[in-house]
Amino acid sequence: MVTSYEKKEILRLLKNSTITDHKKKMVRILIDVMGEEEVNSILAALKNEERSMKKLDKREEIANLKYKMSVDRLAKSRTKSD
Repeated sequence: MVTSYEKKEILRLLKNSTITDHKKKMVRILIDVMGEEEVNSILAALKNEERSMKKLDKREEIANLKYKMSVDRLAKSRTKSD
């Protein structure tokens, strides 16, 4: 049986998930009749996806900061040489 916490957590994770809309709808429809093993499997997969997306966001942020710093250095060096 699915606990209300697991159901809420799955539904929360589905909002930002990158899986197709069809699969999201299927999970929402079938979540109440799924066994505990299936629910735990889906929950684990969604949590792994969320962790991966957070890591990618951090990497993107770091890359953007490095790019901005490089552009700033280049602008400063050009103003010094003028």
